[in-house]
Amino acid sequence: MLGLGHSAGFVLTLRRSVHASRSALILGAGTLIWIGVQVLMTELFWLQGFIAALGLLEVILSLRGR
Repeated sequence: MLGLGHSAGFVLTLRRSVHASRSALILGAGTLIWIGVQVLMTELFWLQGFIAALGLLEVILSLRGR
């Protein structure tokens, strides 16, 4: 989920597509949900917090780009 979707979102951003902001919002929210479920199912690992922070940053920046 993280690699392919975010690669497509990166391409949209580079092309300055009108869909880049919406895709960043969806991908960032998906990342936060993914990590949230992962934390509930496994022990907490430092990398999960880092990836969640990146997902939150992506959501915030996508809202600023609208």
